[in-house]
Amino acid sequence: MSRVPVLLTCDIHTHNYSGDQVREDLVETRAVLQEIGAPATFFFPSASAEILRDQLDPLRKDGHEIGCHGLTHGPDEDYSRLPAAEQLRILGACTDRLTALLDEKPVSFRAPTFKVSGPTVRALDQLGYRADLSVNSQRLGVFGSDVYSLGSLFAPRRPYHPSPESAFRKGESGVLEIPVSAALLPFLSNTERLLGLPFMRFFFATLYWESRLTAKPVVFVFHAEDFNGRRGHVPKGWPAWKHFVPTRSNGFVVRHYLFEGNWQNVRRDMTGLIQYMKGFRGVELLTVRQYLDRS
Repeated sequence: MSRVPVLLTCDIHTHNYSGDQVREDLVETRAVLQEIGAPATFFFPSASAEILRDQLDPLRKDGHEIGCHGLTHGPDEDYSRLPAAEQLRILGACTDRLTALLDEKPVSFRAPTFKVSGPTVRALDQLGYRADLSVNSQRLGVFGSDVYSLGSLFAPRRPYHPSPESAFRKGESGVLEIPVSAALLPFLSNTERLLGLPFMRFFFATLYWESRLTAKPVVFVFHAEDFNGRRGHVPKGWPAWKHFVPTRSNGFVVRHYLFEGNWQNVRRDMTGLIQYMKGFRGVELLTVRQYLDRS
């Protein structure tokens, strides 16, 4: 029986929520994942990790892993456009700050809003990272925050060592690119908020059989707030005309008006999806480090 590695990955943000809100989200997320028995890799901007430093050891004691998600996740932290020297400076700084908090260097990285480039690959290689999880292979940019990016659409689906010139092509970098699962749509919690649990079950079943055939890991992305049912109802209202015009930093904002706004339902569906994934024969829930060590 072939094993199907499933990597649950959680992106942490304090640039659009307060530290207290995210701390509450993390407590809820830890409780749900512990009940299910599901390890995950949590990607922290180093600034967020410093705000939430009291949560780092509890996460690791629960069997989770901490990865790097940049410095602040601010709008200027765009690794698809920053000069190579600036990328190395920023990534070096956030790596040092995370290392000081964790007493060990993080081994995996995810760029804010998945924006990555060849200089990012070179910087990660130079800094000793083992894996990057920023590429969404075969994802249409129209469904994300960067509608102008076509690199992911043509990237390899299976893990690969990228070229130092492009994160979306095979090369000889020492960093392993582990693509986020996608098939035009990304395998993200926001897709579930848009299309619901039945669609995500079908989506996972398709990715599961792909993994059985190719040994490609299934990589799922969620956010800590997805498990906090106490956030209450989010009013949808009517979008303004500007929300139909894509921006380079946030894509088509109108897509957010289509998301499920009842956070109790979001928590229920997220919990149901992970339980559904875990129930498939041969599924092995792993952190990124565990996957790297077993590959």
